[in-house]
Amino acid sequence: MNTLNGKKCLITGASSGLGLELTKLLIRQGAEVIMLCRNASKGKKIVEELLSEHPDASLQIEIADFCSLDSVKRFTKDFKRKHQSLDILINNAALLKNKTTKTIDGFESMFQVNYLAPFMLTNSLLPLLEKGKSSQIINITLPPDDLRLDFNNIQSPADFKPMRHLFDTKLCFFLYSLELTDRLKKSNIKVFTGVPNARPFKTRLGRELPFLMKLIMWIISVDVRKVAGNIVQIAEKDDFRQGFVFKGLKEIKLNFYWENADVRNELWRNTENILINQN
Repeated sequence: MNTLNGKKCLITGASSGLGLELTKLLIRQGAEVIMLCRNASKGKKIVEELLSEHPDASLQIEIADFCSLDSVKRFTKDFKRKHQSLDILINNAALLKNKTTKTIDGFESMFQVNYLAPFMLTNSLLPLLEKGKSSQIINITLPPDDLRLDFNNIQSPADFKPMRHLFDTKLCFFLYSLELTDRLKKSNIKVFTGVPNARPFKTRLGRELPFLMKLIMWIISVDVRKVAGNIVQIAEKDDFRQGFVFKGLKEIKLNFYWENADVRNELWRNTENILINQN
């Protein structure tokens, strides 16, 4: 029996890389897929191509730009108006920039796209996930285990290094995921967090990096088509426990810092204050 057949799945960053490969695999499994993209024309073209190959697929596109929190708010409001429930949310969208920039909201771009926007999106969609069938949130993030947050410079460090700041934002989203897991332990929503492979996988994430760095990343990375199936396996099986943290299909043990509820709660409070002040 195909456990994904008919399940409603929302994928962020779905127009390329891992998000696109997940879309292809999920529609083949019979899931109803909503691709959340930033670029409307690109997204519509991809949907047309996929539907020409899979005319019976249940596939649609929605638009939200994570560089604008108003865009995220409009999307979630509209999505909740059109849908009564959601079974799977895959938070895959990410941004890696070569230099620090700010969004229209005044936040550092990578911090907003990789953390603030998915924090807002996920929390806003929890009521729909609570009405889903054995609902799942799958967050694509796994920072180095020796990384620690500097709450005094949480948005952007004075000494900006692209990869280090990427990992900082991924750590924020990772700690949020662990805290969300704890807060949802009595609900029907399971939270899974991790990456589909032990080695990096090929995406367009590093397209703004210097040529040499892009070349090195490309050489050491594996084809995303070979690893996307690991995420689908996690989504389709019921034997992964709540809070499963993964690299590939292997469970990762949490270190002391990740398990520190004080750190996770401080991050959550700081994030709520940031968003409240933004309003």
